[in-house]
Amino acid sequence: MKFKLDENFSPNFVAVFESYGHQATTVLEESLCASTDVALFEICQTEKRCLVTMDKDFSSIINFPPLTNHGIVFFRLPSKLAIADIR
Repeated sequence: MKFKLDENFSPNFVAVFESYGHQATTVLEESLCASTDVALFEICQTEKRCLVTMDKDFSSIINFPPLTNHGIVFFRLPSKLAIADIR
């Protein structure tokens, strides 16, 4: 599966996704930081990627209906979480 990690995720998390056989890119490495939510959503759809984010705006099923996209994973994580904690 293909994922795009939003700017609120460290690029170090790419390795976690890849260790499970997924392809992952980041908003940061593609210079998409500060893109509007709609623009980022459309880019993910064009690339057929599931967006991984902590941005609460993407949790709106009104603005981003589940059956119309390649997926949005919305995380709410503890403030002190290391990559090792999620493996």
